[in-house]
Amino acid sequence: MKKFNKLWLLLVIPACLMLAVVAGIFMISFDHKSNVAEAILFDTKDDALRDKILLSAITTHFPIGSDFENVRSFVEKLDGHCENRTTGLIDCSIGLAATVCVSTTLHILANVSADGTISNISAESRFMAC
Repeated sequence: MKKFNKLWLLLVIPACLMLAVVAGIFMISFDHKSNVAEAILFDTKDDALRDKILLSAITTHFPIGSDFENVRSFVEKLDGHCENRTTGLIDCSIGLAATVCVSTTLHILANVSADGTISNISAESRFMAC
């Protein structure tokens, strides 16, 4: 019968303890950022209030005079798209939720100056159904 090696025990026990500590850290950690953001932006039955909150967030994030390409990057990062409507008017939309025949989107409408900066911006959520 092979003798039990004490050196092996001195290596295995600390490794197991470290693994348990790392696993424990992940088990007790949390990240509620998306839930908080959703509650702030969308947790109201009042459409006018929700759109006012959305507009406030968008105009704070993309103030008048800032580069429109920041808006486009933001929208595309969230799998949305932007379309030119008329000269200087760009309509961007981001899908928020959808199921068969029903969807909610965030629309950002921006007036863009010749130098590529935002001269006016608005935002609203839109509900569409068949």
